[in-house]
Formats: sequence, C-alpha cells, structure tokens
Amino acid sequence: MTQFQSVLIRNLKRYRSDSGLTQAGLAELAGITTGYVAEIESGRKYPSPEMLERLADALSVRPFRLFMADEDLVALVRSELAYLLAPEGPDAFVAEMAEALRKRLLPPETKG
Repeated sequence: MTQFQSVLIRNLKRYRSDSGLTQAGLAELAGITTGYVAEIESGRKYPSPEMLERLADALSVRPFRLFMADEDLVALVRSELAYLLAPEGPDAFVAEMAEALRKRLLPPETKG
C-alpha cells in the first residue's frame, strides 16, 4: 500500500467517524455497497475519481481533503486563519496576493 493510499484510508475513516456515519451510512449516501466501503477502508480496493467525488460529497468535504496528510491540514488551517485574521481584512489579503501574482506572471510594463 502506498503512502497516498494510507492517507486516503485514514482520512476516509476520520471524516466518516466525525460525521457519525457507519460504513453502511456512508455507503447509502454515496450510492454504493457497504462491502465496497469496507474494501476501500481496508486498502483492498482503490476508488475511481468519480467514486472519490461521491464519497467526498457524502462526507461533505472537498475531494482534495481526502488526500491531505495531517501536516498539510495544519498548514492549510494556519493559512486560512492568517487570511481571515489579517489586520486589513480578507479583501486586503486577496488584493495583496493578486498583486504579487500579477508581478510574477505578467511581463513588466514597458515605458515608451
């Protein structure tokens, strides 16, 4: 089993448990069998991208979160908090990031 699969399995179980769902409950919401959920959680099966979307929808999470390791989640939460708690507010943060991207991605204006 790859580290990628291990992260997926751990997160799938965690989000299912946090949602108060059993394997049967998750299966019902995702429109699959309980056995298939069990096989995914045990690492015997690997879901298709379409199935990952269905599972994420059933768990009310964005699909990419199923693949985030704990340290990635911590970094994401920290950056979201910094964004929300910026003294100038979220709008200033977005404007600052947009300006930084513009400077990096667009060629400098020529004077003429």
